[in-house]
Amino acid sequence: MRVGKRQLARLGYYRLFALPALIGLLIFLVLILIGDQFEGEPPWATLGLIWAALSALAAAWGLVTIFGANGASEKSELRFDAQRWSVTRRGREEPLQKFQRVRAHRRSQLVQFWALELVPHGAEKPLTVYGRFTPKQAPELAQSASWLAYMLRVPADIDGSLYSLDARGMNEKTAAMLCYLPIYGVFIATSLYYLFKGDRRPLVRFAARQSLVQSAFSFLVLIFVLALCGTPVALLDDGPVRVALIVLLCVLLGAYAIWNLVAHIIACTRANRGVPWIMPWLAPIVTRWHPSAHTQPR
Repeated sequence: MRVGKRQLARLGYYRLFALPALIGLLIFLVLILIGDQFEGEPPWATLGLIWAALSALAAAWGLVTIFGANGASEKSELRFDAQRWSVTRRGREEPLQKFQRVRAHRRSQLVQFWALELVPHGAEKPLTVYGRFTPKQAPELAQSASWLAYMLRVPADIDGSLYSLDARGMNEKTAAMLCYLPIYGVFIATSLYYLFKGDRRPLVRFAARQSLVQSAFSFLVLIFVLALCGTPVALLDDGPVRVALIVLLCVLLGAYAIWNLVAHIIACTRANRGVPWIMPWLAPIVTRWHPSAHTQPR
């Protein structure tokens, strides 16, 4: 088992061509945020030198990765010997009896990479089989861990959250929570994304559908409130009746905003706990989409 040369070369090309562009974009965004603090014109020459220096480092890093892909691939090679019941990396042979389990887990919360490791008995450092699985490769990681554990006759310790990840590395609860996040535009875009993507996770699928139905229903409620009170306010002349309708309109719009916000907050909180919550006023429509409706025996 080894990391492929093409995979390492692709990483090098990314560092060579994409990183300079990303560095330039980052400098541009910083300039937008703090540009008004400069007296006169921004120091374009200094910013250009900073971009050139960082881009040169990124390009050098990329070239080293590209030209060293062959050697790095050979160094990553892991050889299993069934006859000797051992594993060898970089000329160092270790008996397979020293490993107690196979582990698949996320190496750090700061990065999205997942690792496949052989965990030894005692407090020794685990042997990393491969440490750069992406969330998109979650099925391959789970299959590799199960197969390796079966071949070595040891248990497989697979992080349960691995099965709930999408291609972007987002787990089921977080994805469902974003479908309700009470920031205008975010919950609609997220819900549409997961709906048209055909996400198969029950909690996410239910949250996306209910969030979009709630958006449509709340829009109809807003139209009703505006038609009920806003139209007379626009047509009537100044007077006690018009003033009363304006006050009623303000109260109804405030109640509407609080109702919609509280509904999203409750649904968002429940989704983050993994509990699908049916909005009572949407029950006749969304109950059939509830995850439990697909698990109950007929």
